[in-house]
Amino acid sequence: MIFEKSIEMAHGSTISVDNNYYSKNEIPTNNLDNRKDYWNFYYQNQSKTPPSQFAAFIASEYPDHELIIDVGCGNGRDTIFFAQLGYNTVGIDGSKSAIEHCQKMMAGYDRNSDANIFIEKDVSDLSNNIQQIIKSPAIKKIIYSRFFLHAINEYEEQEFLDFAFSSINAEDRIALEFRTNLDEHKEKVTGKHYRRYIDTSIFIEHVTKKYNAKLMYCIEGTGFAKYKNDDAHVCRIILAK
Repeated sequence: MIFEKSIEMAHGSTISVDNNYYSKNEIPTNNLDNRKDYWNFYYQNQSKTPPSQFAAFIASEYPDHELIIDVGCGNGRDTIFFAQLGYNTVGIDGSKSAIEHCQKMMAGYDRNSDANIFIEKDVSDLSNNIQQIIKSPAIKKIIYSRFFLHAINEYEEQEFLDFAFSSINAEDRIALEFRTNLDEHKEKVTGKHYRRYIDTSIFIEHVTKKYNAKLMYCIEGTGFAKYKNDDAHVCRIILAK
């Protein structure tokens, strides 16, 4: 039998959380404002960085998809990489500092400003702003999110998944990379980040049942997202509906 309990969130509402859903049943105790302060400080002094291996993988697999929506874009390194390859892009992040940095970086490239934009939005606001984010619903697109899913709580993950699956058509894809439960005790370079380590098999069971998702690709392991001494155990997953 699945055991559920009700947890009060920072904004005052309650949700039911399946204790078997993740390897760690925890909700961050810091509220949304504190997390925004943390990420605004973190992204204040960013330098130009190369794209992730995951971004290169997605670009090579899906050259014909015209639009990439990067949710939790952070410093924009992957969003800008996609833009340089000719994709239309929307980079979304809840951190004002991150978006300002991304806009400044994008201004240095000769790209159509209407085709490559950055938007400051919290994940809970995405479903209410689909028309602003996706101006042409019929366009072939990818909802892309790297190292974001494990940085948000269960409630926010549901908000993200609701947005992602309500935004895609049959030819579209959802491309995710996140830290798994096998990464929990491995060395970290950025030790102060909040992380929620995800059990891949339980996540797949959840999205297939709730969203009738099709699993197009899935692989787990190390060597996909190495940064200095942090060789994260990650899952790469591509979903469709």
